[in-house]
Amino acid sequence: MRRLRAGLVVAAALALLLAAVAARAEVRVVEEEVVFSIRAPRATSVFLVGDFNNWNPTIEKMDKVDDRFEVRLFLLPGTYRYKFVVDGASIPDPDNPSADPSKGSPLQLQERSGMLVLGAAEEGEKKTEEKLVPALRYSGAFFIDDGEWDSDQALDVWLSHRGETFDAQVDFKTIEESWDASPPRAEVLFDRGHIDLGLGSGVLKGFENDSTWTSNDPFHLFGSVGVYGYDAGFERRGVSVETPLVLKTTLRAVFSDYIGDRPGAPPSFESDALEDFAASDSPDTALYRYGDTYEDEDTWGFDLAADAGSLGLGYARRWNRGFHPGSLAEVAKRGSSFDVAFSSTREFWDADSWYLRWGFLERLGARIGFGRATAEIRTDSRSFSTFEEPGELSIGQTTEAYRSAIPLQTSTRWQGGLDFSSGAWRSEAGYSWAEYEFESGVYASSTARVREITLDASYDGGKWRADALLRHVDQDYGETPVDFHAATPRRNFWLDHRDLLSTADMVSFDLERAMHVRAVFEWGERTLSNVRAERKPGATAVLAEAGVTTREIFEAVEYAYLRLALERAFRRGVFVQWDSRVARYDKVSWGLEDSYFSTYLECGYRNRWAEVSVGFGLDPVILDPVVNDYADIGREEYLRRAIPADLTREGYGVLGENLRRQEERLEDARTVKLEVILSF
Repeated sequence: MRRLRAGLVVAAALALLLAAVAARAEVRVVEEEVVFSIRAPRATSVFLVGDFNNWNPTIEKMDKVDDRFEVRLFLLPGTYRYKFVVDGASIPDPDNPSADPSKGSPLQLQERSGMLVLGAAEEGEKKTEEKLVPALRYSGAFFIDDGEWDSDQALDVWLSHRGETFDAQVDFKTIEESWDASPPRAEVLFDRGHIDLGLGSGVLKGFENDSTWTSNDPFHLFGSVGVYGYDAGFERRGVSVETPLVLKTTLRAVFSDYIGDRPGAPPSFESDALEDFAASDSPDTALYRYGDTYEDEDTWGFDLAADAGSLGLGYARRWNRGFHPGSLAEVAKRGSSFDVAFSSTREFWDADSWYLRWGFLERLGARIGFGRATAEIRTDSRSFSTFEEPGELSIGQTTEAYRSAIPLQTSTRWQGGLDFSSGAWRSEAGYSWAEYEFESGVYASSTARVREITLDASYDGGKWRADALLRHVDQDYGETPVDFHAATPRRNFWLDHRDLLSTADMVSFDLERAMHVRAVFEWGERTLSNVRAERKPGATAVLAEAGVTTREIFEAVEYAYLRLALERAFRRGVFVQWDSRVARYDKVSWGLEDSYFSTYLECGYRNRWAEVSVGFGLDPVILDPVVNDYADIGREEYLRRAIPADLTREGYGVLGENLRRQEERLEDARTVKLEVILSF
């Protein structure tokens, strides 16, 4: 296997060298807007980063127009640096090279005769001016519901340095659901900081919770740092090395230290845990209980990628060390008594993946990925007890150091797909297959298989956009433990700490086979999801979204929803936004057969420095607490609170009841929100 992997790496590297091509880019000024564009026909997503947005690759997403990606910005006269992030790879403008590629491509904007024009950036011998730039941003939302006040506030302070030898940014953030007048409880956190050092033609970067960690790994071993769902309680630190060679290579290493609440007493065993064993002929058994917590857990990993035009190859690996603290009881019969050896435990997980992307026939692309993961239970101490009859098990008094590793689970995953793009059209088809095998250490030997087919098609006509998604999921869990479900992270270590269960996924949680269909239509110059983008007076944006989840292949509808949204921009920065959703559940297994309606109305004032708005209802578009940017996650995140922390396959009834309760609260919400955002 090692020789095969080495051969694949060498062959792919040679192919990448032969297939290297250059992207073509352009920067121009059109009616006081700076238009950035780059030709990248095989790319899935492209972001623009620069010192004008603190090099954050999650803010300025570029729109696809034919075989190019484009974005328009309002920038003041001055000197800037910028790069493109193409499918996670950060590259300078190939048509505007810099004397120091690590610092990005130069851009100079001048004002002449009242008009904004491109100036000639001076390169070569001119040294970069040492500059320390502070910045401040406050965002706060104040709610009143049935006469009770609450608030959600955040304050960011950025210190950025640009110099000849290094670039750096340090962010200090306060995050607190409520700032009390007395005493203040806001917690100050170091977040999203980085330092960049030039290494010849490459760059060495160290980061802390920075959103610059991106990967093309189809199995997402590292998730996405800096996006919703990852707060500063899960610290991520790492280094990356980027080398802009003909064969572009990127090596990134990450270290994560989870800082959570200390667990309580070790998990105990129920009094009837040994009844079946006592009545059987088996001479021994093992009982395992664990706490669902990541306290004291560390994550190590690295990501190696090579990219050259139409070909890309990558390898990613992740180690999760020392979480899910628990107890293991190994019981042996001795006549009418039972000898029990108790051990304190932690879980250790490893996962790695290989992936390959290839663009061919001008408009077609293919991708394939393979992954394998293992998990084991490790003990560090052991104590002994003897019982005359099975009952409540308790840890004995005599303890000794004892280290062992017990296999828990192995899994194998495959993923493949085809991409097609032609002008404004883009479509992709994918298939994934996963097999999870539980070992005989603490669980009975068993296997689960999960298969998924995805079809996605989109059209971007500039003024309007449409997207349709079809996903079929086939789950066969066999005799595997009930605490395993492929959509939750408790026993699926391909998910990094947090699941991403949408409302549709929650509804299909207890289905062996389910079909998900979603269609989205947007009309307007900018999408509604980018609600911070400036809109010209008179601009209108419309969003229509519908989805349905069925049992089997359209056998019976279990869940359906329709969402309509509208935003209108008026003169002098005044805007109004309306958003409504209706959902219908027909879950006979849950006893949930009802419809729910919710709506939200907001009006306010917005410019590039500030926004003040008043809203009525529960905000469907809320502020991301990590990156302080808007995301269309309000209702979905609210409904995800229905997921219990100890969710198992047998707990779908609790999930259904919780979801019903959340929908009723959402429908009955009578909340007034005042939101203020200031940027300096």
